[in-house]
Amino acid sequence: MTTNQGLLKWHCRPGLERPLRYANRLIAMEPEEIIGRLGGRALGGSSSVAPPWEPPEREALRVELESRFLFGPDRARRLAQCWRQSCPEQADRLVASASRGLESWEIFGVSTLLQPGRVDWHSGPPTAPTDIRWVWELNRHQYLFTLARAFQLTGDVSYPQRIAELVEDWCWKNPPHRGVNWSSALEVGVRAISWLWTLPLLLDWRGLKRAFLRDWLASLLDHYQYLRGRLSLYTDPTNHLIGEAAALWMLSVALPRLPDAEREEQRALNVLSAEIARQVSPDGVDREHSTDYQRFVLDFYLQVMALARRVNRALPPVIRQRVAGMLDFLETLGGPDGQVPAIGDSDDARGLPFPGLSNWSWRLPEVSIWLWGPDGLPPELSSGGGRESRIFPQGGYCLLQAAQQGQRMALLFDFGPLGLWPNASHGHADALSIQVRLGGCWLVADPGTGAYSSCLPIRDLLRGTGAHNTVTIDGLDQSDPLDVFKWLKPVPASLLDFFSDQNFEFALASHEGYRRLRQPATHFRAVLFVRPPAPHPLWLVADRIEGEGRHHCALRFHFPPGTELHADHPQAVRVLDSASGAGLRLVFSDAVAGRGPVYQIDSAGLWSRRFGQWEPAPVLVVERTAALPLSWFTYLLPSEGPSESESVEAVTQGSSAFCRRLSRGLEERIEWTIEGASHRFSFRRFGEFPLRFKR
Repeated sequence: MTTNQGLLKWHCRPGLERPLRYANRLIAMEPEEIIGRLGGRALGGSSSVAPPWEPPEREALRVELESRFLFGPDRARRLAQCWRQSCPEQADRLVASASRGLESWEIFGVSTLLQPGRVDWHSGPPTAPTDIRWVWELNRHQYLFTLARAFQLTGDVSYPQRIAELVEDWCWKNPPHRGVNWSSALEVGVRAISWLWTLPLLLDWRGLKRAFLRDWLASLLDHYQYLRGRLSLYTDPTNHLIGEAAALWMLSVALPRLPDAEREEQRALNVLSAEIARQVSPDGVDREHSTDYQRFVLDFYLQVMALARRVNRALPPVIRQRVAGMLDFLETLGGPDGQVPAIGDSDDARGLPFPGLSNWSWRLPEVSIWLWGPDGLPPELSSGGGRESRIFPQGGYCLLQAAQQGQRMALLFDFGPLGLWPNASHGHADALSIQVRLGGCWLVADPGTGAYSSCLPIRDLLRGTGAHNTVTIDGLDQSDPLDVFKWLKPVPASLLDFFSDQNFEFALASHEGYRRLRQPATHFRAVLFVRPPAPHPLWLVADRIEGEGRHHCALRFHFPPGTELHADHPQAVRVLDSASGAGLRLVFSDAVAGRGPVYQIDSAGLWSRRFGQWEPAPVLVVERTAALPLSWFTYLLPSEGPSESESVEAVTQGSSAFCRRLSRGLEERIEWTIEGASHRFSFRRFGEFPLRFKR
């Protein structure tokens, strides 16, 4: 959104707040943090200079990995055959992908040469040469495990040969602690994990040279030492710290001859335990408020749990409990087909070396067999999600869903904070936004992320409030960005009420992101779900903007590319997903006698299906400039066709807002009163199937 600083209180304007934010952060630093930052390593870490270490010979390494990692060469061979027998088509697709990967690999839609001597490990593609996220994705080396599995399945020695050539080329061009690929401890950790998964599958290759194996293990030592000394305890205690600690723990367990491995194993486990308690809510929601990064974090913890189970290591109960909750949250949102909606940043990151695996289910044999063995995911992590409505009060979401004629209908309501403070690095300014799923698709949804530093206008646009299904005031976001991965202020949001029974579900929440205006405003949103089997099920989304002065307010709904929007009434729009046939009708309370539609259909919105790419998509906008208070009532009617007799009227009188809808012989009346901290909400349907709800 365009920032009109003149509308903000003087002390809330970004030009003043930015330097104050940095100054306050510096003042708040404890001595150990300052020492750690100046020393380039976390307190308690050891020197990054590798001490003398005699790497194990090939046979000794076989024995260690067979007993101390997820698999050694023998177990890997059995797992590969088990996977091929259970999923022959998937195995064939992997081999085909690996065959293409001998020449090139697709990273964020860009084909990249994987030919030794021709790989540029330090620059982005010609279209974005400075895109650091692209560079890091290339250097994570997760595609090596794809080539290694193809070797296990086919015996074709061109795969391990290419792995050895690439690793050798990388080590030669990336000396320890120098350059972009040694600038982030997370990237060092993810690459080390990829090597750990790949290495056992090459130990039976007759062409594996002793000198190369020693050099590879020596580089793993460099990775281990880097992680020991540079855990992001202060610089980035988010998913970065979790990924780094997971890599350090796995290296310490799998390679016990590494210097101080036993001590580092315990230190890493302490970090993993503390961080999952801090970063994940008790009901299983990652506090970064990004479903994509929740998956990323889960990838690390599932590896830790699987390896701990294999080597009989005890884990703190908080890890098991929060991991089970995280799986439950994602599987509840994704349902049986695993279509988890986009929330917050999405850059296709994986902590597991399965590049290109877009499905969210860790139950897929392609993943579960390699993690847990033939038996798959252990019972204590089995959730399945379910089809009932759920609320995650500590995480900040509720899912209002039911089945109608065998089809899932669901609305996700976000009343959570901006993200994990103090920066909310991967959160979007999306408080009180909704997403709607009908049939097999999320029809009203979040448009994605697009880019980070490679395209700042796209970055700010797609994480801003206007790119989400909520209300903007005066063209401003709910918070102002500080930089690519930081926000200036949190957006205080709170759940005020929740109710559920067999006929109705109701949630009421508010946020105070616009209290920083010189004429401050508070956004309240109520969502009422009239559930099946009640006739004419619907969601009612009611918005109240309370505060001072006159403001320009805009209500938006975003739809994926290819969605058809048909204006069939001045107050209503029909939405159709042509692929699935899912349909939704939106009816708005705004009406001006004698004028055209109260809404605008903007075909020039943006949508990012995958990181680094974006395309036009339709947006539905309702705008109004008025003195506060202001009220909107929006009906979302699944699979309902046009109605010639549609009529919705709304009026605000004092502290109460009233709405009346007439359609198809039905009459519905709503009254919503806000008096200080007190709220009253009622819905009544008259006619053949009367219903009444009151809070």
